[in-house]
Amino acid sequence: MKISLISYSMDFASFLIQKIKNKDLIKNIILFGSVSREESEEESDIDLFIDVNKENSNLEKEIMQILEQFLDSMKYKNYWKLLGIKNKNEIKLTIGILDKWKELKPSIV
Repeated sequence: MKISLISYSMDFASFLIQKIKNKDLIKNIILFGSVSREESEEESDIDLFIDVNKENSNLEKEIMQILEQFLDSMKYKNYWKLLGIKNKNEIKLTIGILDKWKELKPSIV
């Protein structure tokens, strides 16, 4: 399951980069939390930090809409669900400028 969660998070990151209008606003997509530390359980969520060049509420809305599109996609429904990825493995996004997240940065980098 651990490898599947890493692959699942990479698939979403790829989907996001393909769909986002302003790719240059995203500096990094960083996996953190239990999945990145290989300590995930069957029901672990996937924590992704979207490191952006500047904070932008429209960009945040667009990213959240793309997450919804991903969860509604045929690939999610016909591939990831069959591999056991379910709503319990929620993708949790944190969007911001990494340097401003001082308390979170040590657990990410």
